[in-house]
Amino acid sequence: MPWFSQEAPRPEPAKQIHALAQRLLDEARSRLKVDFRRVLLLPPDLTRAHSGVGIITEMIYNLLPKTSTTPHVIPTLGQHVPHTPAENRWMFGDIPSARIHAHDWRNGVTRVGVVPASIVKEYTAGKVDWEIPMDLNVMLMKEKWDLIVNLGHVVPHECSASPTTTKTTSSASPAKTRSAPPTWPPPPGASKIISATSSPHPRHLQLGRGSLPPPPARLLSPRSS
Repeated sequence: MPWFSQEAPRPEPAKQIHALAQRLLDEARSRLKVDFRRVLLLPPDLTRAHSGVGIITEMIYNLLPKTSTTPHVIPTLGQHVPHTPAENRWMFGDIPSARIHAHDWRNGVTRVGVVPASIVKEYTAGKVDWEIPMDLNVMLMKEKWDLIVNLGHVVPHECSASPTTTKTTSSASPAKTRSAPPTWPPPPGASKIISATSSPHPRHLQLGRGSLPPPPARLLSPRSS
């Protein structure tokens, strides 16, 4: 069950989004009863910039007390191209580049398990019949975190995974299909993982801090998912 939810017929003003970001942290402190010294934020990459999650990530980052908290950000690229420094600034504003870490799905993951082929076949009605390795980001799994915040929205996807779930925290499946993904148990330590979702509206139109430069060129041309 979610800790709280907020719905509106149109995008919320930045002030209300900021209040919800603060409430998320307040709820986490109250419910988890831990001292947030090391916090990991997991937002989508810039191909999901339309959700407004870039500035929400920046809000949460800046709401964390810098004197006692060390926050880090890993954009959940999946197998997408890592951001350039300019793209990080466009997406995440004033979050320091040194705190934003590129996900390396080839060399920066650790194997945590395998989904058996029989289970994959059952959940995909026979469309996929091979085992799927579950490889999660090394920094996520190996370093000590007091709080992990999974940001972003879950949307239908044309491969056998879903954004913000198995596709973005693990290496993607070896082939694409139009089957629906199963829901798998969360990784160890998931009691510290909370999720924040956002509505699909352009960051610079709905939540902007004033004039922003044009979006990165690759957002203006056809792209793969």
